[in-house]
Parts: sequence; structure tokens; C-alpha cells
Amino acid sequence: MDRISRIDSERRLIRRLCLAQVGAIVGVAGLFPTFAQAQATSVTYLGAQTVPTGTVVGGTEIGGLSGISYNPYANTFTAITDDSRNPGASRFWNVSLDYDAAGFSAATVNSSVGLKTAAGGVPPLADTEGIAGNLDGSFFVSHEGLAAGTDPIDSIPPWIRKFNSQTGRKEADIPLPEKFLPRNASGQQVPPNDETQTSGVRSNLSLESLGLAPSKKILFTANEAALKQDDARVFDGSSNQAQSSNIRIVRFTGVPNNPTAAEEKVYLSDQGTLFFLIRRFNTVTDILPIDDSGKLLVMERGLANNNTNTGSYRIRIYEVDFQQSNATNVAGIPALIGAMYTRLNKTLVWQSSTNMDNVEGMGFGRDVQGFRTLVLASDNNFSSSQVTQFHVLLTSIPAVPRRTLNANVIGSGSVAATPSLAWYPDGSEVLVSALPATNFYFGDWTGDAAGATNPLLLTMTSNKAVTARFLSPFQNWGTSYFPTGEMFATGWATSDPDGDGLVNLLEYALNLNPREPTSEGLPLVEVNGGTLTISYQKDTTKLDIRYQVEASAVLTTWVGQSDVLVSEEGSLETRQTSVSIPGVFKFLRLKITQLF
Repeated sequence: MDRISRIDSERRLIRRLCLAQVGAIVGVAGLFPTFAQAQATSVTYLGAQTVPTGTVVGGTEIGGLSGISYNPYANTFTAITDDSRNPGASRFWNVSLDYDAAGFSAATVNSSVGLKTAAGGVPPLADTEGIAGNLDGSFFVSHEGLAAGTDPIDSIPPWIRKFNSQTGRKEADIPLPEKFLPRNASGQQVPPNDETQTSGVRSNLSLESLGLAPSKKILFTANEAALKQDDARVFDGSSNQAQSSNIRIVRFTGVPNNPTAAEEKVYLSDQGTLFFLIRRFNTVTDILPIDDSGKLLVMERGLANNNTNTGSYRIRIYEVDFQQSNATNVAGIPALIGAMYTRLNKTLVWQSSTNMDNVEGMGFGRDVQGFRTLVLASDNNFSSSQVTQFHVLLTSIPAVPRRTLNANVIGSGSVAATPSLAWYPDGSEVLVSALPATNFYFGDWTGDAAGATNPLLLTMTSNKAVTARFLSPFQNWGTSYFPTGEMFATGWATSDPDGDGLVNLLEYALNLNPREPTSEGLPLVEVNGGTLTISYQKDTTKLDIRYQVEASAVLTTWVGQSDVLVSEEGSLETRQTSVSIPGVFKFLRLKITQLF
């Protein structure tokens, strides 16, 4: 058979296979999910804007956009590029998108920040794919792993890391489940798609997605196609089957400070279309939590034409419930081949009515008329046959409620909120810290918080108003004997609850118990010949009061007197004042003045 006849015969065979939709599941014992056709969420397409390939901003070519995240406080988007052509090429792009309910009118790429090492250096090659923004402005970023990286730790295995949005510096590493790391039968690290690989992610089919729940406390990621140990089939253009793929969706808790992989559920991608020597399977390119209860949007990308040019892809978005009661948590199952488990059900939400570009990123944008928008971003692979494009869709998902925090103080001090924002998404957490002024003490919280925990973690399920009460040293001393609030009552300093003739301020100055009458520890007055002497103990740690001996001959006018140090023991000084009383009456008193 000549070459032309052979090619024509192969095309006819492929056409028949496409029409027959051949695609058996091989070596998988998992139970199939159901595929609901009724839409859980309605979506209206608003439009698209294109950035031509070759566009340069700040000396760097725009392209390779594979993930997108929205900052509602600045009304800007941040996209991550998957440029793995050169070390240090991975970067954030700041993007402005102008749209409303009437349509999508403009997309402007403003600037970029290159990702860096923790020390600020240029990192090795990386294929950064997913991005999710935290409340503090930092970003989680996922890297797929490379079959031929420049560094065995930074390039070859996949990773998720946290980066500073302003400097691009790495702030933290997020531990991945061991089963995602490429290994051989001996457990040694190998590059993805190495001939000895037996487990872990496949090359260029790894951690394409990242998504944070609205509260920013739960992080999700997923492998783009089946892990090596989860499906025995070949995932490249050589397979003669149009196949689906088992995807592990991973839920991390403890975000943002200590993300920990908690659960894994299996999602089955749609069966791909059979083409000639090109991918015959759908991939999961991004996931997006709708709420904190486990509702997720999952975006699938599949080829619709036998090429990878613009208009060659069909995009579908599904809704799943990660907390589906009968879906198996497979975190403890190292390999899905031969294992018994139940996958997640999925409901089709939206699919492109025409073929689209290479869409890889999905994120919620700003709210429109009280509902959330979806923004999709495409990866042009820096190719003249593809485009960088943004799509905007209006959903029926209500906007996330915004909660405010009002912080007040009693006494001298301030309250700091971390992060400090104009509002907080419903269910998010904010750390409030009571910061006493110099020589003051934190007492307790009142309002929508109680107790003396400092700092205090607030969950913003409603608008919150909190007040931090700060205590002077005198008031702080009083907490050992009185309820905190009593120290702020009018006249507390001059009250005498134990009835011994000494008001609370004097009890404090003389280190006495205001709840127990006593005559000990009082100033000592003596007459020796023509000299009147008063001796008292001064506590030098009590900076909020002044000790002053005063003298008078008529009890109406008092004059301050100097004193001398007689002895000291620790912070206690014994001090003495003497006045001459030849032939006249004289009186001495110890006056305590509260300074603050």
C-alpha cells in the first residue's frame, strides 16, 4: 500500500473509531459516578478579550497564562505563567479586566513580578500552573514537575509553595502526599515519565489546578490526568483509545499557615475524542471552590480538532460535591488500580458552544448585580498559532457575604488586625492583637469577643465589634481582687471595700490586700524630742503613682517635703522624712497621686 493510500486508510479507521466512541476503562475497579444533565448553576457568557501573542510589557513577553486569581480589594487579577523555557521565567502578571453585566470591554496587562527563591535569587526551571490568592496578599502556586529540570528538588518533582505577591519571594513549602511524587519501584525519585517510574505524576499532566474556598481556609488541588499508579493506560498521543482519566482531588486544611493534605476524592474526566497521533483524553485544568461546604467547579479541557491551534479545544465546567456521602476518601489508597472506591458525581454547568482556545485558568472575578463572575484565561504556549485570551461568564452563584470588623479600646493601647482589611469574606479568620501602651497591660475583650486570650482568632461569620480593655498598673493589680470591669467603675480608686480606712489606691501603694482589713505596712510616725518623723515603704516598680510626704500646721495647707533613703530590699525602698516641731503643732501625711 502506497503512503497516500495508507494515510487515507488510517483516517477512515480513525473516523470510524470516533463515531463509535471507543474507550474502555482498563485495570480500574472503581465504581462509576453519575453524570447529571440538569444544571446546578446557570452561566451566561459575557465575552472575551485577546492579548496578541508577542505583546511585551516591562520588557517581558506576555504568554503561557495557566491560572488566574482575583483581588477584590484592588479590583485587579493576578495570572501565573507556566513559562519553563528558562530559569526564573515563572512570574505573576497583574491584569485589569473591564466588564459588567452588559459585556466585557477591555483587558489590560499592567506589570509582572518574577518568582524568586526565599533568599531573593533566581529559581531553577519551573512549570507553574495553578494560583490561589490568600487574604494577606500572598499566593499559593503549583508546579507540575519537569521530566528534564535544572534542579532535582526545585524542577523535577511537583510542588505547591506560597509566594509574596510584592517581591515574588518564596515564603513556604506545602507538603504534598507522597503518592504524587514521581518514584521508581525502589522508592527513589525519578523524573516524570522516566522509563523506571512506577508512581507519581506524569510529565505535563500534574498539578494544573489550585483553588481556595471563599473563607480562604481550605485549599484544593488536583492532578491533570491519572497518576502513574492509578491507571495503567498510556496518556499521550500513542494510545488507540479515546479515554477518560481518574483524577485525585486533594483537600488541604490548616490554610494559610499550616496547610495539610486531609482528604482525596476521585473525579473521572470525560472520555476524550480519538484523533490522529494527538491526545485522546480530557484533562482537568482548574478547580474552584464555590463555598466552604465542599461544592467545587471543575474545568475540563479536551481537543475538538486534530491540532492544538486556536479554536481547537472544547471547555466544560462541572459542579461536584466533595463531601458527597458515598464518595470514598482515597487518601489511604496508594494505587487506584485494582482498588474498590466510589467516585464523585458531577453535574454539567457549562460547555463552550464553539471551539475555544487553550483555556487553563479559572477564577471568580468581581461580583456583578449581586452574583459572582467566572474568569477564564488561556495559555498561548508563546505560539503564533494560539492566543492569550480572557473570557468572562456571569453565574447564578450569589456573592460571598462581606463581614466588617470594628475594633475599639478602653484605656491606653491599640488593636491590630491581621490581615487588616476593609472587610472579610464570610467564614474567614482574622487575628486581632491587643497592643498595650507603655506601662499598660491588656485586660480582656468585650463586645463580640470575651476572655483574655491575646492575640485572639475571630471567625467572621457576621459583622464583629470588639473592644480591648487596657489596664494601668494600678488596675492590673486590682484584677487579683476584683472583676476586671470593676476597675473602670467611677470612684473605684477611692473606695474602701474592706472598711479599714484605706482606699484602694493606698492599699495598692503600700502593697496591702484591699479585701482584708489590716494595720500592718502602714507609714510609721514618731516624735523624738523636737522632731516629727514619718517612715514609709515605696515600691519603685509602680510607675503610675507618685509618693509624696507633705507637712501642714493647720490641716488646710500642705507643703511637700523631701525624704531620704534609709534602706532598700529589692524594689522596696524605706524612705523617711523629718520636720522640726519646736513649740508648734505640725502634721505629716503620705500623699499618693495616680499619674495614669
